[in-house]
Amino acid sequence: MFTRNLCLLLLAGFACAAPPPDDAWEKLPDGSLGQETEFHGAGGIAIPAYIRKPAGPGPFPVVVLAHGGRYGKAATMGMGRSPKGPTADFIKAGWAVYSIDYRPSEGITLAPIEYEDTVEAINTARKLPFVDSKRVGYMGGSHGA
Repeated sequence: MFTRNLCLLLLAGFACAAPPPDDAWEKLPDGSLGQETEFHGAGGIAIPAYIRKPAGPGPFPVVVLAHGGRYGKAATMGMGRSPKGPTADFIKAGWAVYSIDYRPSEGITLAPIEYEDTVEAINTARKLPFVDSKRVGYMGGSHGA
């Protein structure tokens, strides 16, 4: 009984975990907040990502954005911070944006493991405390499509 209650208490604590304080976030010119982060793809590999959210507590719908081209943290961070569409359009419409990269590779591949990585990115975005987990979209360009 004690173990069961302890587990319930721990689970409740995780469920109520607060997002990072606003000062841990980068304040962008449009009033949105962003942060460099990562997610763990298939097999646990760390893959760069950038989360950006409108001001306020949410919950926000979220769109996972995958850039075109090959692996490149700069492209991922640039898309997440972009003052242009589609990122700025989603923020203006009240959506959070989760800009993701690919696993490190010298070329552009569409290996099945990249699909698995994308599923992990979506699962990660869905668990963010300020995200409405039932309202998740995906958009990719070129390689990310």
